[in-house]
Amino acid sequence: MIAFIDDHRGAYGVEPICRVLPIAPSSYHEHVAQRRDPTRLSLRAQRDMALKPEIARVFAENFEVYGVRKVWRQMKREGFDIARCTVERLMKEMGLGIQIERIKPGHPQQNGRHERMHLTLKKEATRPPGMNSLQQQATFDGFIREFNFERPHEALNMKCPAEVYTPASREYQGLPELHYPFHDRPVLVTACGRICIYRKKINISTALAGQTLGIKEVDDGIWLVSFMEYDLGYIDLEQRTLQPIDNPFGPGVSPMS
Repeated sequence: MIAFIDDHRGAYGVEPICRVLPIAPSSYHEHVAQRRDPTRLSLRAQRDMALKPEIARVFAENFEVYGVRKVWRQMKREGFDIARCTVERLMKEMGLGIQIERIKPGHPQQNGRHERMHLTLKKEATRPPGMNSLQQQATFDGFIREFNFERPHEALNMKCPAEVYTPASREYQGLPELHYPFHDRPVLVTACGRICIYRKKINISTALAGQTLGIKEVDDGIWLVSFMEYDLGYIDLEQRTLQPIDNPFGPGVSPMS
């Protein structure tokens, strides 16, 4: 509404436009004054102005794939005193977030390139399958070499993927050092995929060997286990078992959904 008045005030004037729109001329003039002098903004608005560039920075530095929760937790790790609802509100105002695109059920043609790639892979690398894992891996390696370096692609103007590929300008540095400020303490997963709590060994997963998890006691003898921003499940110390949470890595709610 303010932008509309800005665009048309020269032709029609502020007061005639405000008589049509649900805004008083004094409110518009106050908005203009605040833009010229940010100190006239409320303390909340001034803080929002300072936080928006930081939120945009965190979003951009993480390849624009972070939703509200991940942005919020990253900012907390960096020392910002900010509420999750504030991050959600500001990300929504700035149009930041994750957009999930889905095809209609039973319409694989809407994802034709992806489906075609899998069809080609199955035809050329799995039919017939290798006699053992080594032979099958050699077949996959040959397919990758031919697909990327020898076979021209119509979608690439009959060029090979290796001819048009350019590496990312930013080098992947691996996982940052993990901190869990909202948990009781961190624990390290052993090479055999276990953690030790009060001299009790609990199996987690060898996939997380060497990684740091966060644990938090939520009830007597019941501990919540988290990895990065994901809650993996609950440990019962009496049973020495981990009860996993259904699909902890599933898509969450984002401000753009």
